[in-house]
Amino acid sequence: MPEHAMSRAIRRAEEEAFRAPFTDSHGRIRYIVELAADAANAYRGIAAPQDGFASWHKPEVRGLVAALATRHGFKPESITSWIGPSFSAYLGENDLAQLKADALVTRITQDRRLVFSALWSDTTSGSETTSWGTRALGGPDLSPPGSSTVYVLDAGVGYHTDLTRVSERVATNPSRNAVGCYAHATHVAGIVGAEPNYVGSVGVRPSTNIVSVALTGENLDGASCSLSSLSENNYLLGFDLIRQRITQSGRVGIVNISSNSNPGWPSIFAQSQPLGAALKSLATPAPGYPGAFVVQSAGNFFGDACLYAFDGPQRPGAESDGIMVVGAIDANGQPVSPINSLEGFRNLPPTSNQPGSNFGACVETWAPGNTILSTWASDPQQSTFPPAPYSTVQRLSGTSMAAPHVAALAASLAASQNLQTPAQIEAAVRARLRDLGSKDESNRSVKLPILSGSPGTAQPTAEFLIGNDGIRGINGNITRYSDQSFPLRYDTVGAQNCNLTGYRNGVVWYTAANAGAEKNWGNIKLAPARYRWEIDCFSAQGTHSYAQASATIQQRTPGPTAKFYVNGQDTATGPTLGYTFNSSTKFGLRYASSGADYCNLVAQVNNIEWYSINHFVTSYDWGNENQLNPDSYYWQVTCVDANGKSAVAGARINVLP
Repeated sequence: MPEHAMSRAIRRAEEEAFRAPFTDSHGRIRYIVELAADAANAYRGIAAPQDGFASWHKPEVRGLVAALATRHGFKPESITSWIGPSFSAYLGENDLAQLKADALVTRITQDRRLVFSALWSDTTSGSETTSWGTRALGGPDLSPPGSSTVYVLDAGVGYHTDLTRVSERVATNPSRNAVGCYAHATHVAGIVGAEPNYVGSVGVRPSTNIVSVALTGENLDGASCSLSSLSENNYLLGFDLIRQRITQSGRVGIVNISSNSNPGWPSIFAQSQPLGAALKSLATPAPGYPGAFVVQSAGNFFGDACLYAFDGPQRPGAESDGIMVVGAIDANGQPVSPINSLEGFRNLPPTSNQPGSNFGACVETWAPGNTILSTWASDPQQSTFPPAPYSTVQRLSGTSMAAPHVAALAASLAASQNLQTPAQIEAAVRARLRDLGSKDESNRSVKLPILSGSPGTAQPTAEFLIGNDGIRGINGNITRYSDQSFPLRYDTVGAQNCNLTGYRNGVVWYTAANAGAEKNWGNIKLAPARYRWEIDCFSAQGTHSYAQASATIQQRTPGPTAKFYVNGQDTATGPTLGYTFNSSTKFGLRYASSGADYCNLVAQVNNIEWYSINHFVTSYDWGNENQLNPDSYYWQVTCVDANGKSAVAGARINVLP
């Protein structure tokens, strides 16, 4: 399909925004200024300036950059000191001219934007984002509206500023609210048709007419708050309502079903079951009924999709039955899978994490389904009365997100090619399938349908996991003490092998070619230093992906010590109830500490404060000639080091008449 002019305009705007320089509020451009390797030698042995940069940077480089900043009148934004002396700064034309003439400067380059290693990525123009999923399909397709309609059978699409083309909201139970309190449907509808309006997100085909069909639970006051609260009957009612609307319209419909059977239950969507048979009937044309092209999610349990979704692909005629089951890929073109023993679909906190995309013979196509940005509403029912629609967006992952990508693509093909039957639409989708070069868990090829262009070749998904914080440790950066152990591992999807490099204090520590597609160091302890691990992972097709993790290992400061002595004996080993003397007896008393900056001293008589001295000396000796009146005496010293750590010691003396 030729790319529409508005689509090209959006792409040009995104590309121009990507190429635009980094500028500050004064319009100055950010540059990277590299300095001669020996330029900092003159500043060796001189204390680092108070420049706000991290203390681990070489003080001589900090001194050099500070001197240049003073000389030329700029403010450095960042520096490098270990890989070579350089700094970044926002520079005007005069600043640039002066630095180019400085003998200490070797090269000046404009700072440029980069993207993470992924086959596709989100792009943002102004306040509006086109998700990587839409881009992977060659969208958005901004062609004028056609006659195709996508029926979103879900929890009920909320009101949203990006979803003005939802033409109807109906519920399977007319007495219930047609907008659910679960925003799943709102997210799905946004993937299909969120409109370009300079805010929020953009769907695959924004001009698509959407009809929201809300599945209503039996025991709820309103529409569904989650798809797990529904029964087979709810879906049968939904199928029935959609068939009535399609019959009434006289045109083939497109139906999105982003739900599946639960683990441990027989597949309710199997053709041998009532719901599976009804789904087949919904797709199949009949006299007076043009039929529906049905798109269903494969399920998120990293198992055989035939156990969770429509099992038609196992039967003859599947390629023209008008039903397609969709698995989910990530932004590298790999099936979403568990990795590093963590779930592949990571949705917390808005909803739950799940293992990964189902796979196998029943998955007929794949589509983007990981961290997809789309329309969202925290409580859609609260916005059922305009003019207060939601305008927020959220990232979600799951085959629920993959299915609407295919539904929208089908709507685009049906409109542009004037397709009249489910079989024609399915044939058009299949004609757009492109092999990404990746394989699912059952070793079947992963194919993506596209509107235009070429999707490229899948690259491996690679990630480190460091520390004990679960998902927060993915490609993480941790700080630990040298006496603390921590787990370290990496894992991949679709990689043939990985080259591993370890760095210590910015210098190569070790390298390991062909270190494996996964590696688990277990729990490790390291000496104080800065560490970084990098992997370059490659697929059988020669595509690459990269990941890294880092750790700063510190020497644990032991903290100060403090001791009181009575007649030379450490009170910690003395009598439990303290020392007892007659009033005529002389005794020695002193305290001492190590590693402390100061001590706070408090003295009590009969548990009432006698005197106190703050920020006192770190050791003090009252001598050996002390005599006191009859009473109970107690001294306590709290000694504190530069890190705020403290140690406490005390002495109790009971004086008798």
